[in-house]
Amino acid sequence: MIGLIAGGLGLLVGVVVPLLVAPFPENLIGPGIGVVLLAFFAWFFRGLFSAGRGGSLRFWECPNGLVYMQGRRISAIRWEQLGLVFRRVAIVNGQMSIIGYSVQPIGAPPFDFSVLGGAFGNLASVGAGRSGLSISTSAGIVRNFGGVAYIQGAVDASAYVGLGTLIEEHLVAHQLPLVRETYQRGQTVAFGQLLVHQRGLSDGVNVVTWDEYAQAAIHDSGSIQVFKKPGNQPAFQISGLPNIVVLMALLKDIRENQKYMG
Repeated sequence: MIGLIAGGLGLLVGVVVPLLVAPFPENLIGPGIGVVLLAFFAWFFRGLFSAGRGGSLRFWECPNGLVYMQGRRISAIRWEQLGLVFRRVAIVNGQMSIIGYSVQPIGAPPFDFSVLGGAFGNLASVGAGRSGLSISTSAGIVRNFGGVAYIQGAVDASAYVGLGTLIEEHLVAHQLPLVRETYQRGQTVAFGQLLVHQRGLSDGVNVVTWDEYAQAAIHDSGSIQVFKKPGNQPAFQISGLPNIVVLMALLKDIRENQKYMG
């Protein structure tokens, strides 16, 4: 039995893992077989990211992607398939915090996860997403006014530790070069309703030219607020944008390039 396990580990390390991390067709297997092997890899090893016992969603990090299991369904994506990533934010004990993520991969089932654990954390995560809701328990208080969620209490934020950061790091690594190239070619880059183009920024109605542009900041509700000169005047604010981390990186890149050119 020990020899069988050792042989299986050797096969995974020596054959299966190289197949998983090499890009197709260099790995000599089709995407379908690759998913099967990724699923076996996920089944064979314990998950790196877990919400703890009773968590309905589990994740395994691979060198070139992510394996996740929802119920009994196992899916696998490469990092370049991340697609759209939405943050869920709230004011937790007086400080704006990311409390979860919603991911819509390309060619794979979407998944959501909350970084809040424990009974109160689960309640807070649900309550934070329902406008007008107010919940008070012995563990804490959850309120949502006008789309801004407030959580006060002993919040356990230990679920899926590091997973959101890992996803956003790979999102920037794969998408920033693409959106930068699109922008440099003179084409419009869309982050939901927010448009970035050679003239400036637009919410589809209002336009802030680069000469007018002062900064963009993340609001307490998780929306993006654009300010213009003079005096850092609020120009417009948009909520529900995907890939905010890529947007902010692109705006920083554009501003630094303008300073260098000017």
